[in-house]
This record gives sequence, structure tokens and C-alpha cells, in this order.
Amino acid sequence: INFMYLLEGMPAPDHATIARFISLHFSACAKAPQHNYLFLTKNPERFVDLQNNGKLIVADNMWYGASATNEDQLELAEKTFSDLNCQTKTFLSIEPILEDITVSEYWDYYMAAHYVDWVIVGAETGHRRDKVIPKRDWIRSITSDCYDESIPVFMKSSLANIWRNPLVQEFPKELLR
Repeated sequence: INFMYLLEGMPAPDHATIARFISLHFSACAKAPQHNYLFLTKNPERFVDLQNNGKLIVADNMWYGASATNEDQLELAEKTFSDLNCQTKTFLSIEPILEDITVSEYWDYYMAAHYVDWVIVGAETGHRRDKVIPKRDWIRSITSDCYDESIPVFMKSSLANIWRNPLVQEFPKELLR
């Protein structure tokens, strides 16, 4: 739930402007329930703020995700998702995967507590000099843990050369309508 102004010289938006922007988009989504909506942020605390203010829409077609490319982001997602209504559909985007997050204490708790309904995994793309190439074992650990908890996994095409098997590309049943 982040947006940026692309016009140079525009002032940074204030809290009220952001709130209006989000409200406007949620209203538009509510008017078109035949579509699925995935909201992804690096600041998942905003979902809790919206929920606490009665503005977070809870429906099978409204999915709220957090980026977790490392242990710090995973901790933030775990703490945030634990504060959401249990009916809220959540997903974790581990893209780009920068480290083995399954060794984190938060990963085991996150999985056992069922704070997430879907996991998306992908590698860093582009030609950055210090680009992180994930290890196959990291991906295998995520996939295995998700299977143990009956959480669907979607591997992005950026993992094809690393995974070397057909990519796992599962969707939650609520998104298959």
C-alpha cells in the first residue's frame, strides 16, 4: 500500500492523502468483487492500522501481503500478521530471496501459527554486481515447510535455473474462481 509521486518537485504526501488514496482504491475493489486483489507492501503495519480504523476489507478476493526478503522483514511480517483478523487472507512474498529465512526463529513460529495463507518465492533479477543467487536448499526448505503446513507455494520464473525441476506454481483455492 505504497505509492510514489513521479512528478519531480511534488511534496511528499501526508498521512491524510495516503489514507484517501487507499480508501479510494479499496472502494473501487469492493465494487468489482469478481476480481482478485493482491496488496503487497514492505510496511505491513499499515494493514493493522487500516483494520483498527475499520477500513481493511476482509473478503476471499482481497489478499494482503508482506515482503520478507530477509529475517528482519520476516519478523515484521510475523508480528503484523499476528495482529490481523484471522479471516484476513495473507501472503508472504519472499522475493527476492536474499538469505535462508527458514533458519530464523520467526519462520518456525510463523509457519506453526498459520499466519500466512500463501507463499510466493522468487530470485533477484537484473545484473546488479552483488546480486544474490539463492541456494537451492533455501528454496527446498521453504517449499517443504509450506507443504508440511498445507500452505500453497508459487515459485516465480526467476527460480527456473536454480530449481531445475518444474516450478511449483500453486494458488490458494480462493484465488481459483
